[in-house]
Amino acid sequence: MTRVDDDELFLEKTAINVYAEKKEEDMRIDMKTGTYFMDEQILTSTERSRVSRSDFQIEGDSMVYDTKSAQGKMVGNVEMIIFDASAASKKMNIQTGGESADGVQKTPAETKPVKPEEKK
Repeated sequence: MTRVDDDELFLEKTAINVYAEKKEEDMRIDMKTGTYFMDEQILTSTERSRVSRSDFQIEGDSMVYDTKSAQGKMVGNVEMIIFDASAASKKMNIQTGGESADGVQKTPAETKPVKPEEKK
């Protein structure tokens, strides 16, 4: 890690551990190179990077991670592995296989997308 100026750190071959309140939400960020902007608390990389947690792993050709909001973005050749899709769908309230996140089985007509002109 090299301090470029009062606001900027240059990172090379870096692994960053981000600790959450719950251990299963701890993350690891692996980068070849990156820049951390201290004033904005933003971490960026224009090279392939990986973010991993106990329930998923995601890689992309570039990334931006806002440490204040704990939200980020991966761009370019993004690959994601979700280790437990049923647990992830419950957390994100995603419907899979005709079943809602609350476990209620839906019929095909109930799960069919509704076009805006059909809504009344």
